[in-house]
Order: sequence, then C-alpha cells, then structure tokens
Amino acid sequence: ALYWVYTIIYTALGGTFYLSEDATSRYPYFFMNIAEYGPLPILVVALSVILIGYCLFWVDRGLSKRKADKA
Repeated sequence: ALYWVYTIIYTALGGTFYLSEDATSRYPYFFMNIAEYGPLPILVVALSVILIGYCLFWVDRGLSKRKADKA
C-alpha cells in the first residue's frame, strides 16, 4: 500500500519510471494507471494479494495443527 502511495505521489510530481532502455512510463505496472484503466485493476490485484495471504495463513495454521496433533 505504501508503494502505491509513493507511486501516485511520484507521478503527480512528474516522475517517470524507466521500464527498459527504450520504454518509460508514468507507472511501473499497467494496473496502477488509474487514468487509463480505472480503479478496478488496482482493487483486483489488492484483493488477490490479500486472498493469497489468507490462504497461506490458513494452510500454515492447518499444517502446524496437524504437526502438533502427531506429537
């Protein structure tokens, strides 16, 4: 979330990200470009990261519970 805030402030101040030797962009990733794509891609990516984090948490919790039951 802080990187997204940094990106918004950096581009608002006129900053440019250098993607390669030949390519530059105002945003480092296409889904951060609110002006072109709208807020939906940002929300989809954010919710996906949160969902994956919770899935990993529950898998870890289940595995540690199974290990504790065997001991």
